[in-house]
Amino acid sequence: MKKWVGAVFLFYLWSINSQAQVASLVPFHDQSKLLAKIQAASVQKIFGLDKDEDVLLFSRDGQSVAYFSYTKDKQFFVINGKPQKPYDVVQVRGARFNADGSRLAYVAERNHHKILVVNGEESKEYGGINRIRFSPDGKRLAYMASPSSGEGSVDKDILVVDGKEVAQHALSYAFSLDGQKLAYIQYEWNPPEDPKFDLYVDGRKVNQAPYVYMGSEFVFSADSKRLAYIAGEKGKGMFVVVDGKEGPRFDRVKDLHLSSDGARIAYVGEKGPEYGNNTQGAVVWDEKVQKAYPNIYRLTMDPKGSKIAYAANKKGQKMWEYFIVVNESETFGNPMMPGAIVFSSDGAHLAVVGNKTDGAFLRYTMFEDGKELGECLDDSWPVFSPNGQNVAFKVRSSHWIPGTWKEAIQVDSQESASKDYDKVWTPVFSPDGKSIGYNALKGNEVWWVVEKTFSK
Repeated sequence: MKKWVGAVFLFYLWSINSQAQVASLVPFHDQSKLLAKIQAASVQKIFGLDKDEDVLLFSRDGQSVAYFSYTKDKQFFVINGKPQKPYDVVQVRGARFNADGSRLAYVAERNHHKILVVNGEESKEYGGINRIRFSPDGKRLAYMASPSSGEGSVDKDILVVDGKEVAQHALSYAFSLDGQKLAYIQYEWNPPEDPKFDLYVDGRKVNQAPYVYMGSEFVFSADSKRLAYIAGEKGKGMFVVVDGKEGPRFDRVKDLHLSSDGARIAYVGEKGPEYGNNTQGAVVWDEKVQKAYPNIYRLTMDPKGSKIAYAANKKGQKMWEYFIVVNESETFGNPMMPGAIVFSSDGAHLAVVGNKTDGAFLRYTMFEDGKELGECLDDSWPVFSPNGQNVAFKVRSSHWIPGTWKEAIQVDSQESASKDYDKVWTPVFSPDGKSIGYNALKGNEVWWVVEKTFSK
């Protein structure tokens, strides 16, 4: 049982449509501009051993930028060109802006104690702080903390919301899209072999009786009226609960989704050992259990809940075969497990970061509705225009030469005019779909770049 609890982590999730609604609230800035010139040490950190960390942090509208810097014995953030207060340590991983970029929250360390810093204001000292989250509207802030005497001790985790300690023995939490509701899990660990888990929304217990397990995935509908979550009972496996109604039992449940109106639900249920060749997973869409496969990955649902898509595999004649399943139909295949799978906002189109073999090389390739658009970066996340007719993604620039890595943005099959950036970040479309904006790094210069597109 302790293994279950130790594996619990925050899975902050809302529907694809909800993400689109949040994005629609963010203004699009239609002029390119230089945001900052960063120090050489930070540039080296971005392209050095810590490349995978979010060393450069951007606000959702791309107009505010923060980065890590340091002196001989201190570390600090620089926000929009202004150095912040130095600390013994500042943690880059987990730092984040709120929705409009007016607040940056991060963890700092002073005399071996952790502090949450938000625009220069400090929280009380804790032994540990993690899982920092702003509500989607950016107005509320929550995080998990542990007392100085019990850093790393799960059974002393405290949920802090808007500066107030609201729950002891907390494991995970999630805001509703409008930020008005907060769901969180509390547990009793006495005796250790018989734990009890309860789900609360705004301080009110939701479940009638304690469960022996509750997963960290719980999802609000876009209107915040419905809440789905994963639970388990001793000897009865795991299941999804929606409005108090329990679904079919599985050994494991994951990838929980609600449609924007909360009317439809989809998730993956698995039976058999967690690892090995005897595992069988199946998507449950509403109450129908679909065809089983050995492995299912990256389940996604279109905003209206009319379509679902996921990657699956099965054993072929010589090796495992991967393919995309859309509404129970097996579509195009892949030599390896694909990356991102994304529906357009109207659900009419599907973009997939797939793989393509080229001699001895395996190349990441962007597909739209099964049609190849071109090679892309392995961390590309396809972004559709508001009308769903165009898709933008990150690519290796055609100006690339051996030993020199350059990145660019591509819309459909058209590479952007700017091809000489050292790094680019995921783009956004303007409301009319005629322009794209994205953050880019060129040397030590951080830019907000705006380009016209060939919109359909």
